[in-house]
Amino acid sequence: MVKLEQMFKLKGGIGEPTNYLGATIGKHKVPGTEQEFWCMSSTAYLKEALRNILKEKGGKLTSKDVTTPTAAYFHPKLHESELLNEDDHTYYQSLIGVLQWLSELGRIDITFATLSMVKFSAAPRANHLTYVLSIFSYLKTHDRSRLVFDHQKRDWSHRNFTEY
Repeated sequence: MVKLEQMFKLKGGIGEPTNYLGATIGKHKVPGTEQEFWCMSSTAYLKEALRNILKEKGGKLTSKDVTTPTAAYFHPKLHESELLNEDDHTYYQSLIGVLQWLSELGRIDITFATLSMVKFSAAPRANHLTYVLSIFSYLKTHDRSRLVFDHQKRDWSHRNFTEY
């Protein structure tokens, strides 16, 4: 019997997966129990994204007191700051792409803020870039999250779901 690793060169060897498309894959043990579930985290991807941003912007993100991904005072449609130059426009679009992928990797806490800024990708302004960088400031201080996948089947028959 021929083993898979004899036929193909496998990256990382054979065993339980540790990463997939930027997500860190692992197991999470439920405290106080013996139960263990698969989990997914964007921590490694986020760490690399923050390293690139800090390198690009000279090591600065906005203040550490960013406690939410969306600022109540910011209304991007109403701001009339100057349009970004071509390089900053491209940089803005790449940051939006990183935020969208982080949302896909389970950072649902930034999804609304990210989608609010996606619509300005065609003609972003300076304040839009500042706001996107503040989302990364939030992520810098809130960088440890993961999705835990519970494989147990749930009985939803007692729920009354209605169609609208």
